[in-house]
Amino acid sequence: MSAGLQALFRDHALWVNSNGDDGERAGLADTSLAGKDLAGIFLEAADLSGCDLSGAVLTRAHLVLANLRGANLAGADLSFAHLSGANFDGADLTGARLVHTQLGSIELLSPTGQPLGRRVFTKLSGANMTGADLTHAHVSDAELAIATDPDSEPTNS
Repeated sequence: MSAGLQALFRDHALWVNSNGDDGERAGLADTSLAGKDLAGIFLEAADLSGCDLSGAVLTRAHLVLANLRGANLAGADLSFAHLSGANFDGADLTGARLVHTQLGSIELLSPTGQPLGRRVFTKLSGANMTGADLTHAHVSDAELAIATDPDSEPTNS
């Protein structure tokens, strides 16, 4: 991984851990990270919309509240990843491995850790999940209007 990408990930972790006071939010919209080994990456609340993550290794990644709207995750390995509250609207998850992933909702907390009484649900509206492996995935509370292929109508599960 390039030094620039490592610095971006470090700055993002600092941004999250300081509640936005330090560091900078990772903005990777429309970036190609295809085939990259990003195992264990911490990109909570990052903007990955339109990002090409096809074939990427994202095992044990922490992508809570990440914006993955329209992202290409075809063939990506997201096993054991924490994806609660992430937005996958219109994403391509064809053949993705989502074994033991967390795809449920997450409660929002204040900067002091107090519950705000609001939950954010993982959004899979229109996501293409043809051939995706969801073995032991935790999908309770996720918004599951999923299109199985680009030409089909979304169905509620």
